[in-house]
Amino acid sequence: MFKDGLNLQSFVVNAVPEHVEEICDPLLLQKEEKNGGDQRQKVEECLISLARIGVACSAAMPRERKDMTIVVSELCLIRNVLMGTRMPRDC
Repeated sequence: MFKDGLNLQSFVVNAVPEHVEEICDPLLLQKEEKNGGDQRQKVEECLISLARIGVACSAAMPRERKDMTIVVSELCLIRNVLMGTRMPRDC
């Protein structure tokens, strides 16, 4: 699918943050359009964070990849922001 040295990681890097909605499943944002702009913006911010985590976890060199304990903590925070609880210690 990718040509000219482009790969999934560089594709995501080039899309985030301005075009994150173009690289995500449209169903993730479809429901939020019905609920209003505030929730959609929150979902978009969470998708941007998830994409950045994915990029950090897929670095070519293993030593450059994000530590999994940090990833779990960040994922819990994203979940809590999305759910409206914002309590990262729940993980």
